Amino acid sequence: MKGKPKKRLNALLTSKIVGIVFFISCALIVICFLFMAIQTRRNVADSMSIAASYSEQLMNQIIQEAENINALIQSDSGVQTMLRNKYSNPTDIYKQRLDINGYLSMLEYNYAQSADAFYIVLDDERVFKSTNFPLRQENLIEQGWYKSLRSKDIPQWLKPYNESLVANNRRQDYVAVSYPLYNLRTGLSEGIILVEFRLHTIESIIQNGLILEQSGAAIVDASGSKIISIDGKSTAMGMTMEERVQLTNGWSVVFSCAIANLIFQRLKMLFVAVVALLAVSVLIARSVGRKVAHKVSDPIGELLEQMEAYDDVSGHIEASIPSDIYEMDCLIENYNRLLNRIAELFAELEKRQKEVKRSEFAALQAQINPHFLYNTLDNISWLIRRGRDEDALRTLMAFSQFFRISLNKGARMIPVRLEIRHAELYMNIQKMRFDEDFTFEIRNYLLVNDQDNIYVPKLILQPLIENAIIHGIQPRMGQGKIIVSIDRKDDILIFKVRDNGCGIDGEKLNRINQELDSPNLSKCNATSSSYGLSNINLRIKNVFGGEYGLKLDSVPNEYMEATITIPVNYDSQLDLH
Repeated sequence: MKGKPKKRLNALLTSKIVGIVFFISCALIVICFLFMAIQTRRNVADSMSIAASYSEQLMNQIIQEAENINALIQSDSGVQTMLRNKYSNPTDIYKQRLDINGYLSMLEYNYAQSADAFYIVLDDERVFKSTNFPLRQENLIEQGWYKSLRSKDIPQWLKPYNESLVANNRRQDYVAVSYPLYNLRTGLSEGIILVEFRLHTIESIIQNGLILEQSGAAIVDASGSKIISIDGKSTAMGMTMEERVQLTNGWSVVFSCAIANLIFQRLKMLFVAVVALLAVSVLIARSVGRKVAHKVSDPIGELLEQMEAYDDVSGHIEASIPSDIYEMDCLIENYNRLLNRIAELFAELEKRQKEVKRSEFAALQAQINPHFLYNTLDNISWLIRRGRDEDALRTLMAFSQFFRISLNKGARMIPVRLEIRHAELYMNIQKMRFDEDFTFEIRNYLLVNDQDNIYVPKLILQPLIENAIIHGIQPRMGQGKIIVSIDRKDDILIFKVRDNGCGIDGEKLNRINQELDSPNLSKCNATSSSYGLSNINLRIKNVFGGEYGLKLDSVPNEYMEATITIPVNYDSQLDLH
């Protein structure tokens, strides 16, 4: 036992030291994590800048390729001659188409690195193409897309669409740019030049720039609407960083990276190292902490030994331990003050015991009062004079058993079975006295074993039954009924006495319940109707604690119910304080 307190103190001091070391280690780890996060953010920013520049260069090359194709077609003399000459002869028409298509095919072969095909569509319904695929349909100038492009004489980039607008090539996903085709002699536009690119060509450029995990990219127009969107390896974007570059056609390439997720993934890789570092720190701190703890705890050991040596607190001797430590002197002083306070509490407890004994005497006197004794004997005499000898004999025997249980050789605790039997005898006596003016019923839900082995303070039901008869049954007209129930819920015994009498109003009910909550019997008027109830309630609370006791419930002209709750107790010698 001498070593045990020292171990507790040592463990406490050791845990404090370990906690400090753990906190410092965590602080250093957090600083390292912050440094890694900042460095990762810088690396991401540099990588995204490189990717954006790379994509910008390649996308501008595609845009420039379309510009070059447009310039070559606009300035070609054969194209300008075609604009001025529209033939009606089939031979001339075929020859013109063959010449222009051949020229466009030559341009595609020599100049088109990324373009899929390009077309000339004129307002006079003539169409020329660089590809050998047939036209998707005749009369293209009636299509909505053509009318929209012709409404503005400016270069226009189209958003992605599913199939080629002109050729029936069974290919999917396109993006295109349209230029107005001018007649250099008149200065008027007479159609469009349409350059189509496969969407995957542009997507591959953007995809090649996604070199980071948790990243994505998109191409947006001047209004911010997405033209193309590519998600990276993760769609959980969290807190993001962005890098934006503007292309020569007005579009912008935007690269984004979920920097929080990326940092988290990299920090997870350091988890094992962090755990190992913490483990080593804790082991070192524990070893150092034990040494420091022994230096602090040894002076306290002597005081702990003196504490354990004094079993009789009432005859305590104040501790006197020489020490030059201020905190130790304060500890000894507070210990001596505590012993003095305990002695005061013992004196107060002794005073309280005397008060409880007085309340028990008052309770016994309230149950075996002269009125009950006189009325019962008078009732027996009356039964004999009326020739009801058997009723008189039963009443006398019940009266004898009633007092035998009440006295019970001075025992303060009795089995539940005897308390129930005591209540039953009392109701039989009173029923005979009041000439069958009421009936009663006992509902016992306890197991037989519990009835004999669970002990309760004696004489707790009889005052409740007396209260039900005098204040509930007698004032009402007609046959009355009293129901006494005993039940167990987990480790709680519940006694209820319910009558169908006149009951009491809410204001009086609240007043009586407040008196029952009073911690001192002396605060209740000894002549009031609630004095006997308060006496029972105080006895229960003094024995078992403030959470147990008596409560009343009533509805005027319907019922009154008194409920007692006490803990299950198997000790017949329980000290009633």
